Amino acid sequence: MFPPLLQTQAGLWRGAFVAALLLTVAWSVGARAQNEDTLQRWQSLNAQAKEAYQAGDYANGVTSAEAALKLAKGIYGDRDPFTLTSLNQLALLFDSQGRYNDAEPLYLEALRGWREVLGPRHLSTLAGINNLAALYKAQGRYDDAEPLYLEALQGWRELGPRHPNTLIGINNLAVLYDVQGRYSEAEPLYREAMQGSRDVLGSRHPDTLTSINSLAAFYVYQGRYGEADPLLREVLLARQEVLGPRHPDTLTALNDMAVLYDLQRRYGQAERLYREALQSRRAVLGPRHPGTLMSLNNMAVFYDQRGRHDEAETRGARCPSS
Repeated sequence: MFPPLLQTQAGLWRGAFVAALLLTVAWSVGARAQNEDTLQRWQSLNAQAKEAYQAGDYANGVTSAEAALKLAKGIYGDRDPFTLTSLNQLALLFDSQGRYNDAEPLYLEALRGWREVLGPRHLSTLAGINNLAALYKAQGRYDDAEPLYLEALQGWRELGPRHPNTLIGINNLAVLYDVQGRYSEAEPLYREAMQGSRDVLGSRHPDTLTSINSLAAFYVYQGRYGEADPLLREVLLARQEVLGPRHPDTLTALNDMAVLYDLQRRYGQAERLYREALQSRRAVLGPRHPGTLMSLNNMAVFYDQRGRHDEAETRGARCPSS
């Protein structure tokens, strides 16, 4: 049984901007589409997939993304930007469900296509590089992730030091250094990403909230709870207001707040939030999603540490239903 886990959000940050970015790329070449009805159908399906992703409704998003990909491949071919956009969208949805083995070949195929068709410095190529890096980080393949993160950040820095994509790259590299224990390299990058996002995007923008959450998580693992507390509160309240109480990002913030309360020995508040996060994740994400399993582990550890061993065993040993 593992200790309670705090969940950072770099992966979600990449998805929010990539979905919009790639749709823009594909539509920019839409003028050469020969069949306007087909183009409109593809746009509608991809928009449905994007909307479902942003709402955390990943299962319905997969259905729309698979239909969009099938349509694009059949009409435009394997290397058309429409097809590459649909590949990325479907990979992103699989990734968000924790289906990493399904996501990786799609990310790789999309990235190969963008490198060939659009070149190594095109924004879509850089987005694909970043997506693949984030997948490798989630799998613990840090040596594979780092050169990709560095390549994406180098390309984005050409857009300017405060460009939103540059700030995403800075945050993602900070998270990677953090999980590798390279704390002195991570902290200044976290701070740079957070302050830049506040200045450029505003305090309630989803990307800003992700950068705030990342720095807060860093402080928690450093034992700097007093510095983490106001940041995690800010993220939770903003996500509840902007995204709603059941959005996956909000539930992550809820889990993170529970972990902090637990570490601060505010056990009554921690238990309430642990329970709420677990129940909502089961309902929204399903019983086998990594986020749900994280909440299940956190609940079991909490009970075990309080001497409530029967409840801990029930939580920790229960096999999620299909």
